[in-house]
Amino acid sequence: MGELHLDVYVERMKREYSAEVATGAPQVAYREAISRRADFEYVHKKQTGGSGQYAKVEGYIEPLDEGDYEFVNEIYGGSIPTEYISACDKGFARRSRRAG
Repeated sequence: MGELHLDVYVERMKREYSAEVATGAPQVAYREAISRRADFEYVHKKQTGGSGQYAKVEGYIEPLDEGDYEFVNEIYGGSIPTEYISACDKGFARRSRRAG
């Protein structure tokens, strides 16, 4: 939650429960970091009529010596359209910003 959420809860406690509330600076309990290589596999299946959607994604994630994020496309032969590859890149980039 962000600081605004916390402020709203503090004000509600004061207003609804007449509680005396003392607050300090928010603290982050932990920060996740990638410490070693991890392989992953994901199967996406969605049937909403018609032919539906199916995808299988396999890969790995590992710590990077320099920089925040690097996506490496190792698809060869054009078996997957490039717009899908760029969508995966954007999804991983968004997740890496949230985790950091």
